[in-house]
Amino acid sequence: MEFSRELVQWDARTLALQVRNRHVSPVEVVQAVITRMQHVDPLVFAFCTPVPEWALQQAHALEQRIMRGEDVGPLAGVPIGVKDLIPTQGIRTMSGSMAYKDFVPDEDDVSVERIRKADAIILGKTSASEFGYSAEGKSPVSAATRNPWNLEMTPGGSSAGSAVAVATGISVSGNG
Repeated sequence: MEFSRELVQWDARTLALQVRNRHVSPVEVVQAVITRMQHVDPLVFAFCTPVPEWALQQAHALEQRIMRGEDVGPLAGVPIGVKDLIPTQGIRTMSGSMAYKDFVPDEDDVSVERIRKADAIILGKTSASEFGYSAEGKSPVSAATRNPWNLEMTPGGSSAGSAVAVATGISVSGNG
């Protein structure tokens, strides 16, 4: 699928409304951001653990619920990255540290529970500095996140991956 810039330029509220009203498919949205991720993330390293297949599964399940006329959450279909420091059930959460490079939580942080309940689509874990203790956007478990306006620089901050994912249109929103 060709990347649709329009889909990821909408704010989260507008995009969710378009999805709930069946004006745009959550699958179409997720396919667009996955395409964007494939082209842009190798340059900026916003995601340390992308889960595109899982995101598509979420989108298909949401689309089926919408087509059945079920009520969906206020963030229905909104692609979101979750900061690597935030436990996310079933998705590797390294906290930017080699000490947790293989850690897969068996439960969600309360913020992730709310994201799921709101029917946002989790795209994966966004890069973060080790335990959030650095302002450079670097960690020992992934490449340094790059500033999309100057690839020789980092965007700074422990939430560098989330910021870059949103700034580049890989994600509409970020948690952390």
